[in-house]
Amino acid sequence: MAEITVLKIAPGKHPAKTKLQSTIEAFNRAVRVGAGEIGKACTKKMEKDIYILYNYYGCLDELPGNRRVNGEIITGTFYVLGATQNYRPRSLTPHEIERYSSLFWEPEVYSDTDIIKNSMDMLYDSLVELEKL
Repeated sequence: MAEITVLKIAPGKHPAKTKLQSTIEAFNRAVRVGAGEIGKACTKKMEKDIYILYNYYGCLDELPGNRRVNGEIITGTFYVLGATQNYRPRSLTPHEIERYSSLFWEPEVYSDTDIIKNSMDMLYDSLVELEKL
């Protein structure tokens, strides 16, 4: 089980370099809400080989708004990680750590209304995409 270097982006805090085990169990633990709960780890592509790892149910669990990623408000703590050409998780390079630390350096604050509107917009966009199928 490989350990990878990632950036942890917590609500109201500056990014922090940390390590995660590269397993689905470790990813689920990293995004969980409480000590007795397991998170639903999900990834979202940011750029070519950079992804975020976040709790899919963050909005439903009423986690605080954190940062915008590609126009969407991500709730709760998330992680920035790299991916190989075969979509395997990989450590961020020193350059990537510097770049994404700078990108997410300033904490952002969102109201409950902002988060609900964002969630409704995401739901609507998903329905539009389903209709295209």
